[in-house]
Amino acid sequence: MKRGLVCAFILAALAFTSCTKHPQPVVGGIDLPTATPKLDSLRAKIVFSVPKDGASEDISGVLFAVPNKRYRLELTGPLGMQLASMLWKDSKWTVLVPSEERYTQGSGNIVVIPGLMLPDLSVHRLLSFVWSDVLPKGSDTAKALVVNGREYRSWDFADSLHADTLHVDTLHLGAEFDLVSHRLLALTVFSTIPENNIRLEYSNDAVKISRAGKWLMTLLVTERKPTATWGAGVWKMTVPADWKRF
Repeated sequence: MKRGLVCAFILAALAFTSCTKHPQPVVGGIDLPTATPKLDSLRAKIVFSVPKDGASEDISGVLFAVPNKRYRLELTGPLGMQLASMLWKDSKWTVLVPSEERYTQGSGNIVVIPGLMLPDLSVHRLLSFVWSDVLPKGSDTAKALVVNGREYRSWDFADSLHADTLHVDTLHLGAEFDLVSHRLLALTVFSTIPENNIRLEYSNDAVKISRAGKWLMTLLVTERKPTATWGAGVWKMTVPADWKRF
């Protein structure tokens, strides 16, 4: 990927985003489902807030999802300008950038979208809070530690679907719960290098993602349609023959 082209797209994309002085706080946590939601389809309107020169800037998106199976994300600016399209299915992904007439492709759970600096998290973990399915199997049996009204659990698990690093399926996670409400407040994805630990803080409509105390982005859900329907074309993405690869 050519760095100059990526930077050019970032500037073009952010020129069409809205700007606020500070990111909105994410508090309250989320209720966990008693069983893994079995959604056949989901459509959601989302907003990515990212840091920019001491402020935050927003990029809007529409997510089409069959949880844990396939996702399509359309990113646009406030004037309706299409910034990027992403399709993930069958462990492969494609991203189109119409303004540049370029594309990028890859495999695995970590997706790269030029112009949107996503954290090194699997696409499943990044998006799954939309349907409140954020903890892996076995987390309910993890040993708990109670400190100042909060319950902390930590465990290792093997789950290739939610692996956050390519070819590494065993992860070490930590979860923080409120003892009174029993809501999940935060999830930490631990790294062998502490400075690379990623923390996800939850509310009903947003997840704030940071690394080593530095804010990376906030993903806000503004609308959910858990029984959405669409045509088969949503899961098809063709790269124009004359487009160049990043």
